[in-house]
Amino acid sequence: MVSLPRILAEGYQRFRKNRFQQEESLFQELAQGQEPTVAVIACVDSRIYATEIFDAKPGDLFIIRNVAGLVPPYRGADEYRSTAAALEFAVCHLQVQHIVVLGHQHCGGIKAFTQPDMEHTEHISAWMHQLKDVAPTNDITLLEQAAIRKSVENLTSYPFIQEQIAQKKLTVHGAWIALPSIEIHWMKTVGFENINMQK
Repeated sequence: MVSLPRILAEGYQRFRKNRFQQEESLFQELAQGQEPTVAVIACVDSRIYATEIFDAKPGDLFIIRNVAGLVPPYRGADEYRSTAAALEFAVCHLQVQHIVVLGHQHCGGIKAFTQPDMEHTEHISAWMHQLKDVAPTNDITLLEQAAIRKSVENLTSYPFIQEQIAQKKLTVHGAWIALPSIEIHWMKTVGFENINMQK
């Protein structure tokens, strides 16, 4: 018999005893379908969980995760394209109203992009190569934020996203999270603004 890793088994038991009992009606409702209004494209980093950061309930956010939270430019359906497929589902089927590209400080993918030995990795180097046109900088924070801006720019290359934006049914955003403070910096026309909402 295959057993769950301890961290999963114990966590599942806590979930069943606590949150599931408290929100069972919500899970029954979600079994009928999902209607998230926001899609979040985030890094796979285990420290960054949009649902926790935005205190969202199950069903609130449609999460798309990959290394560094990047959005490749539109290139049609000539290859397997996980991020593009997820975006198409979010925009065309779920009809989300917002897409947020969510980057973060100390991103391992961005750091790998700056390392000379990145070329020794097969999949990571190919994935991060999409940042090749981003202006070079020794400031990792600026590079992380430039990657967010590049991904937001790439979002608008998808025809189905262009259409929804033109009809004012969709807005795209960028955000960067500082660690360890978990303060959100929202992308502006120039730069990023700290939106710490604590009074």
